[in-house]
Order: sequence, then structure tokens, then C-alpha cells
Amino acid sequence: MDRRLFLGGSGVGALLFFLEANRLVTQSNAAMNSIPQAAFDARSEAEALVALFGTERSQPCDRINLSVPFVTDAALGVQIRIWSAIESPRAIAIMIRNSEHPLAAFVRLKKAQCFFSTHLKVAKTTPVIAHVLTVDGLRSTSKTIKVTNGGYGIYAH
Repeated sequence: MDRRLFLGGSGVGALLFFLEANRLVTQSNAAMNSIPQAAFDARSEAEALVALFGTERSQPCDRINLSVPFVTDAALGVQIRIWSAIESPRAIAIMIRNSEHPLAAFVRLKKAQCFFSTHLKVAKTTPVIAHVLTVDGLRSTSKTIKVTNGGYGIYAH
């Protein structure tokens, strides 16, 4: 048996047991927190925002931190991290602006601090936008990832 596969599966199982035991994840929560398919099918950032939050208006916020690499290779996935000191965040959406379907990731938060990390593949140079839904409205920040040949400064797109 592959040791890494076994340890990874054990870790996921332990996490799910912990979440269920503390009533942070239940089947009713999963049904209640379903994500509208229209948001992922949207062809523009505005359409996706309306499908998720009912508005396309997002205010820039300097209290949201977005960590993305400045330059990357077209063949590599990039790690994207969002965190903030904003009180009572309700949801986080990550948009890749120059993509056929801009909504790349979405997560609802319940009694949580504002932190989310994921790996995404970016095909061409594009702004990455993090939208955070708060009790005060929709807030956002963005950074640009430059995609190059080999990740060393020769632009691919």
C-alpha cells in the first residue's frame, strides 16, 4: 500500500469526523449551502457575482490580503491564498478574469475566520480577484499573475 495515499486518506477521514462531531458539517448544511450552477456557467465576472450574491457591485477593500505568485509557468498550478481581519465573513469567491468561465472557486463560511487557500491553473496573464461577502456588503481585492514560458520572464500570452 502506498504510504502517502494511506496517510492522506487517514487525514481526510479524521478531519471529516472532527467536523461532523462538532456539528460544523451536516447533510442539511450541505443542501442549504448549495452553489448555483449558473455562477460557474457564467461567462463574465458580473454574471457570476449576480448568481452568487445578487449584485455585481463590489467595493475595493485594503483589509483583504491576496497572495498569488507574480510570475508563473503556463503548465503549473499556482497557490492562491486569501485572508483578512474582516469580522464575520460569509463567503469567498475567486475570479480569474481572462477565463472562459471566470468563477474559479467559491466557499461559504460559517462562524469562521476569513482564510482560504487553493491551487488553480492559470493559462494566460490575468487579474485574479478575491470577493469576500461580509455583513457590510461585497468587498474585493485583486492582483495580476503573469504567465510566461518556463516561468522566467518571457511572456507566453
